[in-house]
Amino acid sequence: MDLRLPFLSSKNEKLILVKKAVQKLENMLFLTRIKENKLPSQQKTRPVLLLKPEKLLFRRYPSLFDYKICIRPFSHLFLFNLAHHYEIISFVPGTRNEQKFIYDHLDPYGCISYRLNNEQIDLNRNYDNLIVIQTEENQWGEKFKKNLLNVQEWNGKKDEKLFLLDQFLSNLLFVDQSTWSRTIDSYKDLPFFECYNHVQKRIFHSRNFFFSNYDNFMKKVRDEKVREFEDAQIVMNEQLLKEKAMSNWITPIIGFLKTLIA
Repeated sequence: MDLRLPFLSSKNEKLILVKKAVQKLENMLFLTRIKENKLPSQQKTRPVLLLKPEKLLFRRYPSLFDYKICIRPFSHLFLFNLAHHYEIISFVPGTRNEQKFIYDHLDPYGCISYRLNNEQIDLNRNYDNLIVIQTEENQWGEKFKKNLLNVQEWNGKKDEKLFLLDQFLSNLLFVDQSTWSRTIDSYKDLPFFECYNHVQKRIFHSRNFFFSNYDNFMKKVRDEKVREFEDAQIVMNEQLLKEKAMSNWITPIIGFLKTLIA
């Protein structure tokens, strides 16, 4: 891309050109801007998954100077799998630097479509195909009452429960969306992971009367998902290195161009 400015007769014309150059560079770096406190409309209709990842996918703990975060096992795989089918919208409060630190560890592959720090932003989405994950009572207020899937918060210890949540959300895609609200409401005030696992085990045994080792079957499914993700991870890590190299020389240019606009 040629970033040299041609001779222009007026200062306004120069500013317009610089702004266009900045916009092009930011698009190359996949920097999403949210205008007018409202998400842009979906280009293609997809189910939407809204979540607050803290206490679901990570926990933060105080450290000597600031804080440290602990990522829940299989969080990267969880986001990667669901991003194929859902538009994932995440809300994490905090400063821009805090958010960057968290998402650099939680979502290095950019599986989350929108990373919000303001709950007042209009999602601009059809609530009929919206699932909102809640880990604490009244976490979202009354706004998404009919869309809430209540799950237990992560206790910070190693577990594999995200596979169950992944399976539940993936299975929803195979049923009529008009039943979603009723389905998620059936887990209200119940320990989601234990109840869903019990339901799946009962279904498995009813369909596999002679081959009834449910735990072995689930382990096989998990292992296959892990292998698929690890294969994809090799390609994604290579792409991250390329994007980082590009960012190292483009970011200073963006900063310089913005000083021209100011």
